Amino acid sequence: MTVRVPAKKVEELLKLLQNCLVKKRLTLKELQSLTGKLSFCSQAVRAISQVTTVSTRGTSESRISPAGVFTDDLQQEANILLDNSLAANTKKAYIVGLERFSEFKRQYGLSDAWPPTVEQVVRFVAWLSLQKLSHKTAKSYLSSIAFHCKLLDVVDPTKNFIVSKMVEGMQKDKKTHDNRLPITLSLLQGIVSKLNIVCSSVYEAKLFTAAFMLAFFGFLRVGEIAVPKKGLTKTKLYLGKTIWILGSSIIKQAFIAARLRPEGANLCLEPNIIWWQGYSGLTLAESKKKFLSLANVGNSPDYIVLHLGGNDLGRRSLVDLRKLIVELFRTILSIFPSVKIVWSAVLPRSNWRYSDNKVAMDKARKRLNSHGSSRALACGGHYLANSDFGKFEEHLFEKDGVHLSTLGTDIFLSNMSAGLEKFIKHNTPIHY
Repeated sequence: MTVRVPAKKVEELLKLLQNCLVKKRLTLKELQSLTGKLSFCSQAVRAISQVTTVSTRGTSESRISPAGVFTDDLQQEANILLDNSLAANTKKAYIVGLERFSEFKRQYGLSDAWPPTVEQVVRFVAWLSLQKLSHKTAKSYLSSIAFHCKLLDVVDPTKNFIVSKMVEGMQKDKKTHDNRLPITLSLLQGIVSKLNIVCSSVYEAKLFTAAFMLAFFGFLRVGEIAVPKKGLTKTKLYLGKTIWILGSSIIKQAFIAARLRPEGANLCLEPNIIWWQGYSGLTLAESKKKFLSLANVGNSPDYIVLHLGGNDLGRRSLVDLRKLIVELFRTILSIFPSVKIVWSAVLPRSNWRYSDNKVAMDKARKRLNSHGSSRALACGGHYLANSDFGKFEEHLFEKDGVHLSTLGTDIFLSNMSAGLEKFIKHNTPIHY
């Protein structure tokens, strides 16, 4: 038994569907006509799904799967599950992002093939910047492209180093000018004098008076003295974290460069304070003694960033270096029990002082980073992976193959700033 929809009916239905897809709106009559034709065809589909046809060879072959479900139905169900995995707002954001990307490609006559090239994405970010859009909007649009690439199982160009740095540049370039005027002493007196009128009690007026006076004379923002979340019974006065960065000449060079940057030595992380301690040629074996001397003169740190080990590789065995790391961590935690230790990954080199075997030295470097990061994470600290330096690239280093170039130092500082911000604000364990 064979059930078919007449060819004329199929042709009429296809034309009607094509017309409906082009239109933005449908009249009630058009919608009723479409529904009726689809309903008619669905009768035949149900009938087909219940029968078994006979092939020309005379053997019976099922047109459906053993479970009684068409392959098309499986694909449809897979699409539904993928669609349900996204929240409604996320779905809308992805649709808008892809529409803007398509608009950009049409405007400049670019290919609509997927995956898009890195050059297309780079130009798209530049186009968004010229449209005066924020970096958050750019990130949202790039997320839609990345999600679509993952669905198609193709290479994601949005993860390219240049693309991420351009978005970071948008964030720093699009800072809005603060037009608010500062609170003067006379203005403060005027505000305090009116509190008895606007407050519900004498206690409330005194409370706000104390808060405003503290904020004014302590140079604090209201957000720094207010309760950040509901349900907290105590107000915590946030005066910033103290961060030590201890390391060799890489840290010393980074500190010199940081002072010349607009962000300054604190890497634009105020009110947090960074205390840079970089010493040329510093080794893990010497770091314990150096730390003990710093502990006698420096303020108690909340974070200690360790960028050590590069000068030890090839000179000592990995077993000895692991013992030195364990001993250093114990010493730090015995003096500052609540401090969070951050292990900053040792960078690659093209020239190692104690060995000419570059392959073996790079393997040893990765193993040392693995041990240092695992120890830091195990005691509640963090890992700064410095993934931009995953392998040696000449333009990021000086001619000696050890110290960073101007570009390499800028990237190192940007990564340090981003990592510390995530560690402090979000307690993220690892920054890549």
